[in-house]
Amino acid sequence: QSAGIQIDDARVASEVEIIQASPVLLEVISQAGLISDPEFGVSIGLRDRILSYLQLAKPVLPTGEAALQRVLDSVRKAFSVERRARTNLVTLTVKSEDPAKAARLANIWAQAYVSSQVAAKIDATLLSRNALQARLEAARSRVVQSEGSLDSFLDDNLPQIVKESGRTELASMRDRLASLAAESKSSADLAKVVESSLASRNWASLTQSLQNQ
Repeated sequence: QSAGIQIDDARVASEVEIIQASPVLLEVISQAGLISDPEFGVSIGLRDRILSYLQLAKPVLPTGEAALQRVLDSVRKAFSVERRARTNLVTLTVKSEDPAKAARLANIWAQAYVSSQVAAKIDATLLSRNALQARLEAARSRVVQSEGSLDSFLDDNLPQIVKESGRTELASMRDRLASLAAESKSSADLAKVVESSLASRNWASLTQSLQNQ
């Protein structure tokens, strides 16, 4: 049975590789429980059965990585991908003794591929966001550093600047800016407290914070 997925033409080749990649197929194996499946799961091969029948050897089932690899090999033999002619669609085909089972596995395979692509895009978005946040934080630090340098310069030289320029209003403007900066910090601190109180439903702390303003 088959399931169809539409993909842009330029990406078909690379997407086919992703669809057939081990992570996607392992997700199918996990979701469909193919480890214990009579058709795809671990079983004793014909050679081992013959040797056991002739009492020449005792069959031993593989375990761990060997067992998983055997199931993965069985899945690769039964699962195939083909691009539909003159379209941007690929067809996922699963061969099975049971047609209904083949259709179910094809649908699980298609969903596993789509989920992997969504997860990859989310990861890429988070990486971009983290990189942007790091750049913003670096820029903010530079601004804070520059403001600190300007403040130090004004603190050290404002009296001399006022004396030489005769602009006495500069001192009052400096004081007003300092007052506004203090008010801004106070408001930001209050906002953090209010947000925390709302998130934790701490009504007493919220009321107390608001009454203190």
